[in-house]
Amino acid sequence: MTARGRPAWGLLWSLWPSLGAAQPAPPCTPAAISTRAPPGSLPEEAAPREATPGGGSPGPRWDAALRDLQAALAAPGHPWSCSATRVWVVADGPSAVRVVIETPDGRRATRHVATPAVLSAAVEALLVTGPEPPPAPPAPPAPPVTPTRAQVAETERPPPVQAAVVPATPSPGKVWLEVGVDGGMRLVGPATTLMATVRLHAGLCLGHACLGAWARYEAMVSALDPTLPSDMDLQALGLGVAAAWASALGAGRIEAGPTVGVASVVEAVGDVDGDRANTVVQPRLGVLARWRSVANGPGVTVVLDADGALGALLRTGSGLDPRLPRPPEWTVAASVGAVLGAIP
Repeated sequence: MTARGRPAWGLLWSLWPSLGAAQPAPPCTPAAISTRAPPGSLPEEAAPREATPGGGSPGPRWDAALRDLQAALAAPGHPWSCSATRVWVVADGPSAVRVVIETPDGRRATRHVATPAVLSAAVEALLVTGPEPPPAPPAPPAPPVTPTRAQVAETERPPPVQAAVVPATPSPGKVWLEVGVDGGMRLVGPATTLMATVRLHAGLCLGHACLGAWARYEAMVSALDPTLPSDMDLQALGLGVAAAWASALGAGRIEAGPTVGVASVVEAVGDVDGDRANTVVQPRLGVLARWRSVANGPGVTVVLDADGALGALLRTGSGLDPRLPRPPEWTVAASVGAVLGAIP
């Protein structure tokens, strides 16, 4: 109850109309039209190409179209109603206009209109599509990435060491040709004699297996046995063949195998071309080992060889000097030389 005795609900009933009244609508700002140039600098495509009297006014032929446009923009219920967009219609040459719209956030769009009949439609389309949205802000830079221990170890790893280029070595299926010459000293027995030796050789290798031919000449240098005549002379000429097995050794290769040949030995006291010279033709069987510094191309060789006589095939000479020793029965030699080998 109130002080006057009216029920409290009666008071509330009397205030109900005011409590249920609708809230006032927010203010509406329709699009505004101007025939003056927009403030500030126009975009280059929006600037009038030919100014007309009246501060950029389109001219009388556009008056009816401007009134229709104003009425269309003021009508409610359209997408541009209450948009607060500003619209400028300025002269663009002697007979056309340029429409410029500006949204409340400052973005602008322009369109060229050639005839008054399409002015309203052009502006309405421009209001619906609107200006291009503002560009998106640049993405923040990516935070720095801390490399893991594995990545640090990978970057600190030294570059791989390039393997040394080794010339080609004999291998199965390859054909090798070689020719060379070597020279050295040869020890002959049983009458110990030192002889100089020179040998020419040529060979063919198929993979590791080699076969070659040789020719050598030997001449006495010194008689190491004091019982031999001081004017004794000894010479020998030999021909033969050799088989060998070749294997890589460092940048070069080594060959070793048997030799078979025939040697013609001439010995005499004094001149070997005299009547008292003794000639013996001997078959020889021996072994030979050759090392060459490179497997392909010119190289240096070191040769060790030894052979023994297998009797005598032929003996000549009628005036043998009793001071002459028996013909050589064995020889051992060491020599160095040069060789040229290539893959044909």
